[in-house]
Amino acid sequence: MYAFGFESVQSYYTYRHGLLRYSSRLWWAMRRSLKSETSDRYRFPRFSLYIIKIITILRFGESAGIKIIDMLDFKRFKKSEGKNIYVAKDINPNTSIFKYTELFNLLMLSCNQFYVGLKKNFSDKLESGEEFLILNSDFAIAGESRHESQVKKSKQLRQEIEKTKDWLTACWTLKQEEDFFMWKTYAPNPFSVRIETTIQDLLGTFDFDDYNIFVDRTNYKDTKKCIKDITDYAFYKYNFYKGEEELRIYFLPADMHTIETDEHAKKTDVYLQLKSPLPIKSLLLSPFLRPVSKVKLKELLEQQFKIDSSLIHSSQISLKH
Repeated sequence: MYAFGFESVQSYYTYRHGLLRYSSRLWWAMRRSLKSETSDRYRFPRFSLYIIKIITILRFGESAGIKIIDMLDFKRFKKSEGKNIYVAKDINPNTSIFKYTELFNLLMLSCNQFYVGLKKNFSDKLESGEEFLILNSDFAIAGESRHESQVKKSKQLRQEIEKTKDWLTACWTLKQEEDFFMWKTYAPNPFSVRIETTIQDLLGTFDFDDYNIFVDRTNYKDTKKCIKDITDYAFYKYNFYKGEEELRIYFLPADMHTIETDEHAKKTDVYLQLKSPLPIKSLLLSPFLRPVSKVKLKELLEQQFKIDSSLIHSSQISLKH
């Protein structure tokens, strides 16, 4: 497939989808023009459909309005069997992950609704695509001027980075120990929880045909790091945030139809429908919640939402209320 000039499996399927749509319109137009006056049957040879599709590729290509999706590098990930989920090769699927979040998102999980945010809503300018970045292609060998191809590559990569602001993104942490600053930053509301599950259990609830899902650890580097490609950027944050130990999950459109749907319907954060309930290993209640409220909240989660009380624990952080 790569031999035909496609940079990834994604590029191939996106191109094919747009091509078939365009050539099908051409096919029906020709059939209508050749309809017999004495019969309702069409007299156009069936194999001509394939000839039309080949001509469409050779004659029109991308000028026919086919849009190639900027996508992460599939070769850096291992594909889950039977799924469109791509996990970094050094990730252990049995590893526990944690999410500091508002109680509402936990209640939505009990209804198999999974919260996913847009990168453009993240406060970090590097994440939202607003930070100026240094690229590998910005430099030339000492004593030589930059080649025109390097200038073009830098321009193209910056355009791709700008587009990532609309990527659907889920952020979890690999940090086992409870962290006060994670509470303060991502779940300051007293009615918040820390959810524990595993990577394997979380991915096992996903069944999204419209998306390719990419999973990897975030790499923390200083502000002078040179970006080599879009995948390098997508899993990069400044050292200021290395205490988060983040696991990043991207939900990227798998075809043209999904792109069109997202452009009209997904202007903000969304809830995606899980195929099954998320297995929860433990729940930690916020340290900002008053003691009397902790008792009532635990009863509510157990009685109304059928969460096993043995999984629910109070924060180890002791605060004066």
